[in-house]
Amino acid sequence: MLGNLQLLLPPEKAQDAFNLYAETLSDLVFIKLIAWGLYAFILLHAIYALVITLTNWKAGENSKYANDRRSVASNWPSRNMGFLGSLLLVFLIIHMGDYWYQFKFGTLPLDSNGNRTVVICTTTAPKTSSVTR
Repeated sequence: MLGNLQLLLPPEKAQDAFNLYAETLSDLVFIKLIAWGLYAFILLHAIYALVITLTNWKAGENSKYANDRRSVASNWPSRNMGFLGSLLLVFLIIHMGDYWYQFKFGTLPLDSNGNRTVVICTTTAPKTSSVTR
């Protein structure tokens, strides 16, 4: 994470340093294993959340209470985890499309050392947002 602070350097120093940092991190096997593990746990988390939500909906079909006191027993965020999680998932998809996908599969220009110019992805707004695709 300290490597991201290089973006605060003057632009001529920041570009080459940050591009080298990004290329180095993307080639490390340890980072790739952590990333794939993170993707797997995000997917498992989403599947488990869906299973719990569907189970709760089925359990609540036959129980109609005369007095609904859910607001006393739980707060708004806890009752709307499905919506908030979906909102977070949309953000992650957009973020991954604009940055990770561009880095892995896009055509980024090269810097003076031959590294892909990742600084363009991090310091400017994406020209083609995944929202408009």
